Amino acid sequence: MPASRPLSRTAAVAVAALLTAGVLGGCSVAGTDFNPGTAATVGEETIRSSEVDRLTVAACDAYGPQLAADNQVLPLRLIKTTVAQNLVLGSAVRQLGEEYDVSTGEVYEGGVATALAAYTDLGEGEQEAVELVGATNALVSDVLGQIGAQLAGTDAPTDPADPAAQEAVALGGEELTAWLERNDIELDPQYGISVTDTGSQATDTALSFPVSDAARAGAAETEPDPATTMALPETQRCGSFSAVGGAG
Repeated sequence: MPASRPLSRTAAVAVAALLTAGVLGGCSVAGTDFNPGTAATVGEETIRSSEVDRLTVAACDAYGPQLAADNQVLPLRLIKTTVAQNLVLGSAVRQLGEEYDVSTGEVYEGGVATALAAYTDLGEGEQEAVELVGATNALVSDVLGQIGAQLAGTDAPTDPADPAAQEAVALGGEELTAWLERNDIELDPQYGISVTDTGSQATDTALSFPVSDAARAGAAETEPDPATTMALPETQRCGSFSAVGGAG
């Protein structure tokens, strides 16, 4: 468990940032014949439900104490959705990177360092979960930026805030859209991941790719009520909330 967390609301911000992230384009929700134990198939890769469950528990173990210290609570299903979505997105991006002989580099390493900055004592599984939740956006920016730079014949960007880097990510994003269109992507509907075909442009390098206005609005409208969440069984929530301001 984390020994110290000097940044207020670190956990809530990290989780919420990806809960409001967009959905993958070019995907489909599986029907009743979806294989038991399979969370998703992404091109050549299968993501197991057990892996989603393991990382969900680990993420709650890592973020839960900070959420409770900040008097916040989340339904565990929302963390599970984030974990599943990021595993799918990360898988697609890494497989695309392999086609271009591109692997993660400085941008992703910086994202991982930022995600882990508030933690001094994470178990192996907890660290893996925090990296998944907090650094998937950096993974996307890194790999798509390198691919875009390769296509444009320029140097790979190292500063995500640089306009040139954002242009490279957008160009790489077009390749991701094409990859999604030519590969089978199926998601188990139990995770509540919405899927659309809303476009092929990386509209915001700080969010998962691509992002629709409807997805953003839907995420905002479904922010969980903390008192209602606290009524859930302990195994279905993460963090703690008290109406009088103390952790329950």
